[in-house]
This record gives sequence, structure tokens and C-alpha cells, in this order.
Amino acid sequence: MNCRRQPQAGATEHRIDLPPLSDGPIRVMMGPQDDEFGDAKELFLDSEWKISATSDRMGYRLEGPVIKHLHGHNIVTDGTVNGSIQVPGNGQPIVLMSDRNTTGGYPKIATVMTADLGRFSRKYPPALAFVSRPSV
Repeated sequence: MNCRRQPQAGATEHRIDLPPLSDGPIRVMMGPQDDEFGDAKELFLDSEWKISATSDRMGYRLEGPVIKHLHGHNIVTDGTVNGSIQVPGNGQPIVLMSDRNTTGGYPKIATVMTADLGRFSRKYPPALAFVSRPSV
């Protein structure tokens, strides 16, 4: 059974051309625990990150410089959202994806902007990812 509506004879077909996916940096909003990282926030933003082969639907693990915590890596468990970027004790950030847990106990340095999360999720290891703050 064909459920597609057939255009009327003589009707013009209208298409919307979508812009190509940007290869630019992945935009992030800092927080909610970015105060736990001090100067390491700038290291996070200024570094080139490689997506690890150990990434999965729960989280994309990033490989790059070690992000140091100011007060240790354990916090009281709190909520997470798609795109939350947790930094566990090894200092290698994890971008939480669709199959993530709903809560987590590592400080979150930033969150990927919703507008860029789909583009980020299409990257495969060992793709490089750059992060930036959005310009206002």
C-alpha cells in the first residue's frame, strides 16, 4: 500500500535545501560544576580532542590532555542531560549520550549545546573534536 500523496498534475514540487553540516567546533555551555576545574577550563576549551575507540551510546570518551580537578573527582550524585561532559578521576572527559545514566557522580565541566549534539554524535573514532564557547 502506497501512502505517499501524489502531486497533482502540473503542480510544482518544492524542496528545502538543508545547509551542509558544519565541520566547525562543537559549542558548549560551561557548567554546572565548572568551578571545580580552575584553570583547567581553558585547557579544556583550547585543546584538540580525539574521540576514543571505547566510545559507545552511553558516552563518547575524549582523549587529550588531562583535566585536573581542584577538589577531587567525586561529587554528590546529581542529574545529567544528553551532552553533559563529565570528567572522571583519570581527567579524560566523557560526553554523555542518549543511553547515559540519568544521574552521575563526577563533576560536569560543560554541556554540549543541543544544536550541536546531533552533529557531534555523527563523529566516529578517531575523529577530532574541538570545543568552543558560543559567541553572543
